[in-house]
Amino acid sequence: MIKAEILDHKLKLNVKVIPSDSVKYLKIKFYFDGTWQGFAKTCVFCNPDSDVKKAVILEEGNPLYLGDNTCYIPFEIIKGGYFNVSVSGIAGDRIITTIPSEPIIVKKSGDISADEPDSYTPEQYEQLVAIYNETKSIAQSVREDADNGLLKGEKGDKGDKGDQGEQGIQGVQGIQGVRGPKGEKGDKGERGEPFTYADFTEEQLKALKGPKGDEGDRGPRGLQGEKGEKGEQGVQGIQGNIGPKGEKGDSYILTENDKLEIADTVKNECFSDIETALDSIVAIQNELIGGDSV
Repeated sequence: MIKAEILDHKLKLNVKVIPSDSVKYLKIKFYFDGTWQGFAKTCVFCNPDSDVKKAVILEEGNPLYLGDNTCYIPFEIIKGGYFNVSVSGIAGDRIITTIPSEPIIVKKSGDISADEPDSYTPEQYEQLVAIYNETKSIAQSVREDADNGLLKGEKGDKGDKGDQGEQGIQGVQGIQGVRGPKGEKGDKGERGEPFTYADFTEEQLKALKGPKGDEGDRGPRGLQGEKGEKGEQGVQGIQGNIGPKGEKGDSYILTENDKLEIADTVKNECFSDIETALDSIVAIQNELIGGDSV
């Protein structure tokens, strides 16, 4: 029997030369370290000279598996030349592999009259089917024993309470249930305090403020404001030179057009002053109430 010691990714064998043409005789046993615990293992045999590769699943129910991490070496591999061995393991989404072993030399055996065996080494799919059928057979046998009461023993003493396990992963949210019937109307609540301006947030106040409206009609003239304080007297300017005395001119008599022009000038200046005063009053009112000027 070949012994294969596996430490993490390294695989070491205890033999270097074997004879050829053995069928379901030559065995190999694997010794795994703790790194491989919990992995489902498959060993792969490869003969580069004959371009043959065979895999053996190390699971109960596989006809090539002998238990205790031991299996037959497929006879197709032992056909002269050399071969190497490697192992891979799968646990969920985790995969671990070894580096291929050192070559094992296959020397031609002394018996050259042996015929080709009738059977062949089953492929991985066939091995999996065999493992499934074996597991199904065992499960059926256990089920029958349970139905016949063969597995029921005497009731044992109550064991100690185990430690609480870790919280599992949250499951997928279920389908929303049917809406229940409408409940009865509740009692009338107490009257709340009136809502005040201070209860509004800044965002709510901004939302209440609408877009700027069209300019409205001019309102009536406001009351005349109080007379302002007299300003300080300015600096007296330099007195100019007295010009020469002019000749006495003829007296000017105002025409009707002169009178109309003077009246229009006075009226326009008065209206301009009034408009300026009204705009100032409206601006002051808007600052006091927080609105926009119109």
